[in-house]
Amino acid sequence: MEKYSKKTAEFTNRWEDGKVHNLPQDYADMIGWKELADLVINTYKNLPEESKKNFSIFADEYGTAGAILFYGNDKGLPEPICFNDNFLLWAPDSIYTNVLICVNDNIGDIDWLFENKRLAGQIHNKFFRENGIQVYVCTQPKDTLSLFYVRKVSELKYKFR
Repeated sequence: MEKYSKKTAEFTNRWEDGKVHNLPQDYADMIGWKELADLVINTYKNLPEESKKNFSIFADEYGTAGAILFYGNDKGLPEPICFNDNFLLWAPDSIYTNVLICVNDNIGDIDWLFENKRLAGQIHNKFFRENGIQVYVCTQPKDTLSLFYVRKVSELKYKFR
C-alpha cells in the first residue's frame, strides 16, 4: 500500500493534520489494531486472578478503544472506557476499580490517580497511526479516583444533555 499510494500521495495520503504521510489515513487508522488488542489481552491474562475481578480498561482515543472492543470482546475483556467521540456516550457515569489497564501515548492523569503504575508494553509499527502507544497497568487507586472520574465524565457528557 505504501508503494502503491506514493503516486497519488499528495491527494490520498494527506491526513487531518494537513501533512502527507506514507499511507492513506483510513488505512493507517486500522493498522496495528490487532497488535494493540493482543498487548491488552496479554496484559489482562498476566494479571493476578484477584486483580481480574475488579478491573477496567481505559483508552484515550476512540480508534484504540475500537480495536480493543473489536478484538477483545471474544477474549473476555470488558468494553473499554473512552472519553473520545461516541465512546463517551457509552462511558459509565462512575467506576470503582482496583486495577486499570490504560492505553495512552503518555501517562497523563494516571500518574496522580494511582499509587503504582508500570509500563506493560508499547506498539512499534511505523505504519500504525498510533505508533508508540503505551499500555500501562495501574494499581492501588488513590481515594481521588472515583470522584475525579465522576466529575470528568459528567463534565464531558454535559454538552450532550
